[in-house]
Amino acid sequence: GVIGCFLNTLALRVFLEGGEGFRDALGRARDVVLDALAHQDVPFEQVLEVVRPERSAARTPLF
Repeated sequence: GVIGCFLNTLALRVFLEGGEGFRDALGRARDVVLDALAHQDVPFEQVLEVVRPERSAARTPLF
């Protein structure tokens, strides 16, 4: 589990392709993180308002 206070949650999705090397996968993840950081001013709550995920007490809204 994770313990701590998260002030600005960034939802990240990294697609891995079969057969790609570790460096390529790591580079792809780096690009996703840098892009997310460039848009970190959008609050998580605002993302939820736009996406409107199905709510359940059994899991978090997007993950």
